[in-house]
Amino acid sequence: MKKLNLQIAILLLTLFLPSLWKGSGVGAQNIAITDDDTYNADSSAMLDVKSISKGMLVPRMTTIQRQLINNPATGLLVFDTNEGSFYFYNGTSWLSLSTGDEIWNKTGSKVHLSDSTNKVGVGTSNPQNKFTVKGNTIDGNESIFAVVNSNGDTLFAVYPEGTRIFINDSPSKASGNKGGFAVGGFSPAKGTLTNEYLRVTPDSVRVYVPENNPAKASGSKGGFAVGGFSPAKTTPDSAYYMFSEREGFRVTFLTKTERDSIVNPAKSSIIFNTSDSCLQIFLGYWESIWCTSLNCIAPVVLSNPITTTAIAPGNATFIATFAGTRINYYWQESIDGGTTWHALGDGGTSPHYEGANNDTLVITSITTNQDQYMYRCYAYNTCGNATTNSATLNSCGAQLVDIRDGQSYNTILIGSQCWMAENLDIGLLIEANQENNAVIEKYCYDDDTVNCNLYGGLYTWNEMMEYGTSDNGNPGTTQGVCPTGWHLPTQSEWDELVALLGGTTVAGGKMKEAGLIHWYTPNTGGFNQSGFTARGGGYRIGMWNFTYLHLDGRFWSSTEWDSNSGKYYLLKYNNDDISVNPQSDKDGRAFSVRCIKD
Repeated sequence: MKKLNLQIAILLLTLFLPSLWKGSGVGAQNIAITDDDTYNADSSAMLDVKSISKGMLVPRMTTIQRQLINNPATGLLVFDTNEGSFYFYNGTSWLSLSTGDEIWNKTGSKVHLSDSTNKVGVGTSNPQNKFTVKGNTIDGNESIFAVVNSNGDTLFAVYPEGTRIFINDSPSKASGNKGGFAVGGFSPAKGTLTNEYLRVTPDSVRVYVPENNPAKASGSKGGFAVGGFSPAKTTPDSAYYMFSEREGFRVTFLTKTERDSIVNPAKSSIIFNTSDSCLQIFLGYWESIWCTSLNCIAPVVLSNPITTTAIAPGNATFIATFAGTRINYYWQESIDGGTTWHALGDGGTSPHYEGANNDTLVITSITTNQDQYMYRCYAYNTCGNATTNSATLNSCGAQLVDIRDGQSYNTILIGSQCWMAENLDIGLLIEANQENNAVIEKYCYDDDTVNCNLYGGLYTWNEMMEYGTSDNGNPGTTQGVCPTGWHLPTQSEWDELVALLGGTTVAGGKMKEAGLIHWYTPNTGGFNQSGFTARGGGYRIGMWNFTYLHLDGRFWSSTEWDSNSGKYYLLKYNNDDISVNPQSDKDGRAFSVRCIKD
């Protein structure tokens, strides 16, 4: 029966396979097995199997079944269900297709090199050790090798410039006998510490040196050292720290020049400064821990820092000089007018401090909030101390807020002078004559508050001065109607401004606001290069009588022309001059007012 079935099968194959196989008929040299009627077998293949929905199965068997195949043919292919891998017979043994050329072998759950004499390289094609990992020269921050725990924490990492060991300071993770980091041994049976030579824990670093064992501690490398050793003599060379029970603790001896030549010293580095006979630690600057009293001279102030004006976000420099030896410097800052002081340190963004522990403090990226901050330098050594006078930082360019009424004004630094860049607008609006009644009174052009918003208030000379006397100092000292910290400009201060801007024939144009919104055409020379932003606000002649809006800008000084007249500075729409003039009616005519910072 079996023979008959075989004969029938051969007959069927003879009749039907030519129509199923996609080759060249019965005599074809290659065969395609496919469900795609349009597909022809590749000419390079004896058998070409094509499908997009089905695969090809080879015999599947266990490892034992595979190994029991009798006289397997070379090239025989099976799938080992125990190993989950294709295996082929190479004529002498079974090889896993996952290992290919026998570099790796897998025995149970263990993967290993087939040849124990081979060397493995990662990042290199020329490993010199059993296992070599070479770092990426492009990215110096990438670790060459790392060990990570189950939580994803890096416990041990090797970088191009060193090695890091992470010690978790969480009590739940570092409280066991293997918490932290140790160099030594553990009992194989109990996991307890045996010979522990170095142990690092969250709260300490412990080094064990067997000093009582002469055989172990009597050599040139006995005790504990961090540094180098002479290869020729095995004696300590450039030791940075050395310790033993018999010899004590030693740090590096350096002159001040040698100390200062250290590039980027690590914080907490300790040296002995032989120039000053001081033990010093680096805290971002070199701080003396202890000094001998030999040749010590207490610091004495030679010069104090000077009050400085700078426009935000500009720079400011304060310098203090002292006589004395082995001086330590501390710059201090007060933000409340000198009531309290705090020590500064280098760093920060806005502002940024440099030289906080030197005789010169440099502040960059000044902010408007630093206006009126105060600075002084405290110096000390083992035999005394001294403190300079304070200096004030005037941060011009900030918005000036008048605490009397909450109004704010733009400010501008011109040369070394800090001016309001808008006309003053303070006081009670009145229409009658201004009087000496302890109330600041103002006029608005045409008695319209909109004009006060645009051009500021108008004041008589006496009202502006709060009925005080003439002032022509430089700097001036008359506050008048100005906010605290500001004063009325004297003729000397106006003249300094005019000279800085090129003189009376051109300074006016540089001070006038550009455009024709607040000046009539042609507003000659009005390009406002100085930032003073003067507008043509006109003036008051008498009650309900205002004139010259958009034609003139008239600004008082705190200096008299004579006992009956005050001096004012005039800007006009049709030229770029500025002129100083007398005005005899101190109680009648009212002009604009600008203030200048103390």
